[in-house]
Amino acid sequence: MQGRKVKPISFETPDLFRWTGQDVHEALAKPYEEITEHGVREGVDPDSAAGFLMRTALDAQVSSDLIRKAVRQQPLAQYPGSPLARDLAMVASMIRAGLKTRVYYVSLGGFDTHSGEGGPNGRHSQLLQTLAEALHAFYADLKAGENDKRVLTHGVQRIRPARGAERLGRHRPRHRGPDVPGRPDGPPGPDR
Repeated sequence: MQGRKVKPISFETPDLFRWTGQDVHEALAKPYEEITEHGVREGVDPDSAAGFLMRTALDAQVSSDLIRKAVRQQPLAQYPGSPLARDLAMVASMIRAGLKTRVYYVSLGGFDTHSGEGGPNGRHSQLLQTLAEALHAFYADLKAGENDKRVLTHGVQRIRPARGAERLGRHRPRHRGPDVPGRPDGPPGPDR
């Protein structure tokens, strides 16, 4: 995901969204603290590369502090234990904290189950249950924080072509019937 004006950030846990230079070598901590406490140092041209880097480091530290503070808040709803639920809990916390972020992105993979779908108790059903439980908790959290009316959830499924479809010249997704109006292989619909 890429914005025209703003570059997105990505992290799996709030602990990963922090400066880790002191973990590499303790001598890096003091210069970094000076930059993040004071911004561009005296005598450094603010329009120079060094000035840009100092401002960027300060901006990154401020953003990191805000996000980490936001996600330390306790959720306002009980979430299940899935990674998706954990990610949605972090998003709800950042929304509740009033961060200016307009788009958040979380994902749930594993839907490429093919023959392993397994009916009502199969892998596909389990994934849908995971999704439903996580979204239910997310919206309960948003509602408790009076943010449920401000949030739109949009689901996207990435469909890969069938194995060998490119080789055989088929470029349409599978599972399409020829009798569905508006489909490329069906009769004309209202958009044709």
